Amino acid sequence: QPVGRAGGGPAAARRLPEPCTQQFAPRPWWPCSPRGHIQGLPASAALRQGILRYQRQLLAQPILQAGQHIGRGLVADGKAQVAAYDLLHAEQRLIAAARAGGVDLKNSVDAALEGADLAFSLVTASSAIDAARSAAKFLKLGQTYIDFNSVSPMTKRAVAAAIALSGADFVEAAIMAPVPGPDHKVQVLASAGAAKAIAERLNAIGMKVDAVGERIGDASLSKMLRSIFIKGLLAAAVAFVI
Repeated sequence: QPVGRAGGGPAAARRLPEPCTQQFAPRPWWPCSPRGHIQGLPASAALRQGILRYQRQLLAQPILQAGQHIGRGLVADGKAQVAAYDLLHAEQRLIAAARAGGVDLKNSVDAALEGADLAFSLVTASSAIDAARSAAKFLKLGQTYIDFNSVSPMTKRAVAAAIALSGADFVEAAIMAPVPGPDHKVQVLASAGAAKAIAERLNAIGMKVDAVGERIGDASLSKMLRSIFIKGLLAAAVAFVI
């Protein structure tokens, strides 16, 4: 819709980008409209939660954009069977998206986590802790929960604390680039005591994971510092051009 500057008329109006109409089509990783999208996701999808698991080539993933592309990529590579849980698992669009990607859509968190070795969380930043608490009710000793969400080091540590109550291990992960395109081969940083061993297991099924430290928060901090650096360079370049 046209938006004019304060005190301006139609001549001063500019047109915002058109809203994303296909919920599961690949979208850019920036808002399509201020109200309708968060980080390239439709508002309806931005509130969803999901769980991703790995059990000797068995995975469960949320039908959010990142999880959808990662799961679909693993299935296409033939190195994993993928199942998923989503809060809106009964929605027809979710069912269709899961079926198209070769994903087995589950109707509960415990069904998605049952017998899993690794559990991946790919949710919105505001849902990361709640997703961890939900998963912790069903996780067991010997399982590992990996948080891929784009949150601060402090939030990563809060997620780790929630998972610790279950007896499961925790590894934090930071996705370093847009997922659509590279899909499961997108660059990922991981940190925690078990990060090196987990990175080796994930790389064995086609992912690209680098262990960057043993402290929880190292991976997300690396992502934040890189973002600040790149934005600083862009700001300097714009200032120079101006």
